[in-house]
Amino acid sequence: MQIEDVLEKPLVVRPDDTVSHVASRMLAERRHEAVALDSSNNFLGIVLARDIVKKKVSDPHKAKIGQFIIEGNPLLPGTSLSEIINAFLVNDYRTIPVKKDNKIMLLTKLDVLELVKNDSNLKGKTAEDVMKFPCCIDFEDSLSTARAVLKDMNVSRIPVLKDGKVEGMIDTLDLLSPVVKGEITKRGEPDEERTHLDSVPASSFMRKNFPTAEAGAPLAKVVDLILKDQSAVIVESDGKLLGIVTPGDVLKLLGKEVKGAYVTISGMEDEDDFIKSVIYEEIEASLKKINKIYPVNYLVVHADKYGIGKRTKHSIKIRLATAKGFFFAHDHDWDMTKAMKGLLEKLEKEVIKRKEKFGF
Repeated sequence: MQIEDVLEKPLVVRPDDTVSHVASRMLAERRHEAVALDSSNNFLGIVLARDIVKKKVSDPHKAKIGQFIIEGNPLLPGTSLSEIINAFLVNDYRTIPVKKDNKIMLLTKLDVLELVKNDSNLKGKTAEDVMKFPCCIDFEDSLSTARAVLKDMNVSRIPVLKDGKVEGMIDTLDLLSPVVKGEITKRGEPDEERTHLDSVPASSFMRKNFPTAEAGAPLAKVVDLILKDQSAVIVESDGKLLGIVTPGDVLKLLGKEVKGAYVTISGMEDEDDFIKSVIYEEIEASLKKINKIYPVNYLVVHADKYGIGKRTKHSIKIRLATAKGFFFAHDHDWDMTKAMKGLLEKLEKEVIKRKEKFGF
């Protein structure tokens, strides 16, 4: 099975669609992302359910979805599976737009998981090898608390605990329902009292059925559960929460790491293999230096070429995510390796400058 075989038709929205309309369609079709097109069907970007949930919209029935569009370029057919996996890991998307035959299609993280489930890197692993302990909320916590956890901790799903045991799971789609409903009416005195959903227990929107596994369960079994239930797997022992395994946690075993950071490079597909190897060596050396200052999470590099006469100028942009925030740099040169070297030097200087300024 090839990547082209699992591409899906997207949920298409327009910039002038209302937030409540888009949220309603996402709920109905269980879609975490939508593709935004203009009136001429030109690709504008992606709309994420989690962004709608995190930002409190005063009137979702009037507000336009255009404010939530994330601009970007769709991947092209022929992009390697390793590059696609890194794109998922870096951006934490559930779905990535792919251009095929002048149409925008979608590739989901679950589709990728289906393609790689028999990869040798997953064999011999257990749930315990990849699980992490999740951010949780209490059964009585309000909807506003759940929304705050999603926003502040940058997660997509939250286990709901009662007396230390997992009672249910809430993800971004579950929290789209309040966006559609807006407010509920509480019956009481002769005059009806309007009660905001923010004060309602988040557990009212949780899903009580969710897949579980023991810590020693083979990873292959866990992946099958994820694919079957289209959901993350809770790892527990005698009802006690031990961790969670998400599709992203599994894909991290297949991502391209350079000195502990996930690196995505685009725009260099046509470069000579020797040039690519030199660039990766430079990136590895730079990350080694930076990691001593701030722990590095991921690095995104994009290169463009500009033809001037018979010569080609290289322009490279870089985005670095660390435990202490983001760093950006841009450089250009007639020589690709010189452009990359200058870019990395600028990036290192920015990191050092922030360290010296704030002392942490």
